[in-house]
Amino acid sequence: GWSIYMTAIGEVWERTIPGITVTVVPGAGISNVISISRGQCDVSMTFNTTAHEAMEGRGSFDRKYDDIAGILNMNKPAIYHFPVLKRLGLTSLNDLAASKVAIRVDVGSRGSGGELGVQRILDAYGITYDDIRAWGGAVTFTSPNDAVGRLRDGHLDGIWTNATIGISWLLDLTHGQAKDITFLTLDAATVEALCQQYGFTPYTVPAGSYPGQDEPFMSVAEDAVIFVHKDMDSDLVYALTKAIWENIEHLQQVHPGFSGLDPEVGWQNLGIPLHPGAERYYREMGYIK
Repeated sequence: GWSIYMTAIGEVWERTIPGITVTVVPGAGISNVISISRGQCDVSMTFNTTAHEAMEGRGSFDRKYDDIAGILNMNKPAIYHFPVLKRLGLTSLNDLAASKVAIRVDVGSRGSGGELGVQRILDAYGITYDDIRAWGGAVTFTSPNDAVGRLRDGHLDGIWTNATIGISWLLDLTHGQAKDITFLTLDAATVEALCQQYGFTPYTVPAGSYPGQDEPFMSVAEDAVIFVHKDMDSDLVYALTKAIWENIEHLQQVHPGFSGLDPEVGWQNLGIPLHPGAERYYREMGYIK
């Protein structure tokens, strides 16, 4: 999804900012931070939780990456989903921790922001990938689209990652197997602890968001952010920021992932400092008072 977003934004930049050429390359939430810090790319995306962790040098980061600064928050919450087969008899992650049932799960691409988040959540319940394997289960790392096919073929029991409500792979999963799928819920105390430790936001997915989902479930969410090196020229960052917001309607027509873009809040909850060039734009427009 991020490569699609950056391709669309890159086209806007090339069309509206003289001398700008954009090349989009593959990346992931953790590696994107490192690439910006090393000067291997100029603009990138990650989750606000990952950016915050990088700033503090915790978790997957071996040092503080305090040389990054934000441009905007996509304001499209990526909520952690834990769909599993009902035959396992589980309704919550607490159930999993207590029962130690053998479960085969896919957690997304290794090193991605979503996979990192799954690790954080499981850790809050005292569960590791090695535990799952020791219980007779398995952990694999593929794309959700591939995982849906493997679950239907009987090779998986669950697909765990972050996703926006109504994303195609989740609708695909639940549409044909609504009677067979349930979503594991988190509990309020663990949600609060995760929010305090990692900067997640609490999120309750309403009943009826998916076929066969008769009960709401509690989880946590994070937002994708666009960021740069803190030393990037302020005038350039101002121009990049301005071009995005002046072309919101075009971007929202290009992809529904831009539907949450809102300059009133686009400068908030970045997990890292706002770049001075971006701040100048938000102040000039009155979004920051």
